[in-house]
Amino acid sequence: MSRGRANPILPALCLIGFTAVCLVPAHSPAALPVDEALAEATRYRGWEVASFEVTGLDRHLADDLRDGLALNGKRGLLRTRRPPLFPGTLADDVKRARAFAAQNGFPWAEVRIAFRPDHKARKVGVTFELAPGPTVVIDSLSVSGVPDYVDAAAARGAPLSRGARFTESDLTRATFTLNEALAMEGHPRATVTPRVSLRDSTRAEIVLAAKPGPRCVFAGTRIAGAPDDLRGLVLRNAQPSDGEQYTPTALRRARRNVRELDLFRRVDVTV
Repeated sequence: MSRGRANPILPALCLIGFTAVCLVPAHSPAALPVDEALAEATRYRGWEVASFEVTGLDRHLADDLRDGLALNGKRGLLRTRRPPLFPGTLADDVKRARAFAAQNGFPWAEVRIAFRPDHKARKVGVTFELAPGPTVVIDSLSVSGVPDYVDAAAARGAPLSRGARFTESDLTRATFTLNEALAMEGHPRATVTPRVSLRDSTRAEIVLAAKPGPRCVFAGTRIAGAPDDLRGLVLRNAQPSDGEQYTPTALRRARRNVRELDLFRRVDVTV
């Protein structure tokens, strides 16, 4: 390189170095343990919660949790109504956050809270920082009391599966799915009881205990609330065939047929 000649690369290198330095936050608010955060919150009592964030979970879970907490405010057609900050509201949201984490496979999650106060405007930003901790996985899954003619996937406990992360929503879906499968096979009084126990801090044992009850067929229809001159019409539209196996589908069909007569404000069909 000749002396006195400008190096065209140097300005670009200097700019890149400057940009990298600027990307580092100068002041990052420290997240406090819950007890300290509740004490700190008294300094901002009644201030508007200008922003509310949840970090530490994957985006889908974080969004679901944030939307269910009081500090997130209420979304209107034109704007979001921002709530005031009170220690009691903060404590309640911490409880909800811990319960939500446990329901989604993180019973050991820790919550820390960061505040970003604007003293002049009397507003404060709040962040819940969650450390999920060990994940609870399904180590053992068993289903009992299910007849062999019931849908195989439901009888296996789907959508639950061994080795998957335990979530309460999947447990609820599995319980409902099995109950519905039993009903579709003619068991109107079936019950499914889920039982969950922890083998240790990261392994769950799940049992779905089914009691199918008797397998039933339709054997007659009773009608209440309809005028005498309409009972025959209702009966013709609602009645399943005698001897037809009970299913929820047959009940839904009967309800739909009677509703479509457009003669009654409400139609209830029960067994």
